[in-house]
Amino acid sequence: MDVCHFINTLAHAGAERIVYDIINKTNNDNIKYDVCYFGVDHDRREDLEELGIEVTSFDANSLLDVRVIPRVISHFNQNEYDLIHLHLPHARSIGRIAGTISNSRIISTYHNIPSQFHPVIRAADKATVFADNRTVSVSRGVKNEMVDSHVYSMKKIKTINNGIDIEELNKLIKSSSMKKVKEKLDFEDKFVFLNIGRYVKQKSQIDIIKAMETVVKSEPKAHLILVGGGPLENKLRSCVKECNLSSNVSILGFVESINPYLRLADTYVSYSRNEGLPISLLEAMSGGLPIIASDVPGNNDVVKDGKTGYLIPRTNVSILSERMIDIIQSDEAYTMGQRGLEMAKKRFNAERMVSEYVSEYKMLVGDE
Repeated sequence: MDVCHFINTLAHAGAERIVYDIINKTNNDNIKYDVCYFGVDHDRREDLEELGIEVTSFDANSLLDVRVIPRVISHFNQNEYDLIHLHLPHARSIGRIAGTISNSRIISTYHNIPSQFHPVIRAADKATVFADNRTVSVSRGVKNEMVDSHVYSMKKIKTINNGIDIEELNKLIKSSSMKKVKEKLDFEDKFVFLNIGRYVKQKSQIDIIKAMETVVKSEPKAHLILVGGGPLENKLRSCVKECNLSSNVSILGFVESINPYLRLADTYVSYSRNEGLPISLLEAMSGGLPIIASDVPGNNDVVKDGKTGYLIPRTNVSILSERMIDIIQSDEAYTMGQRGLEMAKKRFNAERMVSEYVSEYKMLVGDE
């Protein structure tokens, strides 16, 4: 069975991580994978090629480069894939057209809720969804919104939760060296909050910084670490200065490995405006961290309020501050984190995710 994954970019991000894990953890010699992408952000290309995967860039200048369309159609026609697996909005719309022309079976994965797409991209997505043979949502929350929109066929939608290698990551976190972290920062006797993600509007790191203003007044030992990088980095740094939090907030940008920071942290905090099923939360659970997260689809599929952390209203920074203070003062933080770790092992492991995708592949191409 020849399967091609078509995705917008090969950046270090959640959907790209899922593509890599599907390929890396498929234990089936009858499945051959290729990967193609627009040609924007190449971070994971080398990782895929080390697995022996043929990776094709369509040399786009941006995700809006229409010259990609004939290139994709030509590529699919030449390779005659049995199945095309589409990820993210731009690749889905173009891939559906090209896949239909090449007479391939099509499976599309929705890594976030469709209402958050740009209106033009959302319209293109709706106009081409008929081409899917199977539509996958990465969480119950994503599926619910898709069904409620009355655009997507409930009969075609299946939820396959994102998964990562929880136990392996847990071992790596526990054994990670703290030397470089300690050289950079002094966290002796600090209570560390961690957020990992791109510095973009969707992730709302500015709101977390503003919440820290209140937190440090009550708990001066509180410290926030923001790992990621992105277009809002300078704005975040300005916000830290304006809030006089230079001693309590560290903006680190891209780091070589997140594992030492997951080991260092006491609690993970996310205040995203929307999510699909965030890999960063699964990574935090792998480290046994309790999680404070906005109560939005995806986050509330992962965090069990009062059990593995706290869910908070998306538009109330004061409650975010309160919960951050609560968890510093709580005797239950460690227990919450361990509950989350055990839940993640059962529900969000990579082996389960890959097995479900491979089952769908076989069913769609008639290779039971």
